[in-house]
Amino acid sequence: MTAGPNQLDRSNKEFRGTFSVMPMPAPLQSLEMGRMSAEVSVRIGALAGRLLFDAGRPVHAELGSVTGPEAVFQMIDAVDGSFVARVRAIDGSEPRTIADGLQQLLMEGARRTDHRSRLEDSLPPWNT
Repeated sequence: MTAGPNQLDRSNKEFRGTFSVMPMPAPLQSLEMGRMSAEVSVRIGALAGRLLFDAGRPVHAELGSVTGPEAVFQMIDAVDGSFVARVRAIDGSEPRTIADGLQQLLMEGARRTDHRSRLEDSLPPWNT
């Protein structure tokens, strides 16, 4: 049985969704709260990426050529995209590019989004 959009596939221990239905922070917080180890594959337009969780903590992220926290910020800022979270063990050979916890990453991402919105609001319209 294959999971449809925004469904949990219990046989494969994976869940998937689209950002328009489930914004990226929601599945990440679920992994954190469940203290799960998983690989979250992400597709945002032409960019592919992944985010690794080890026992509920984000430990690595990559999106295109960007890695670490910057990749996470781009993922959580995206409005259109999709993800597939696969529950699996994360071993020591996986890269470790993130030291901060998820809540710190989400707060910094929200701060950056707010700052960018204020800057955009202060700019004159493009057609002037």
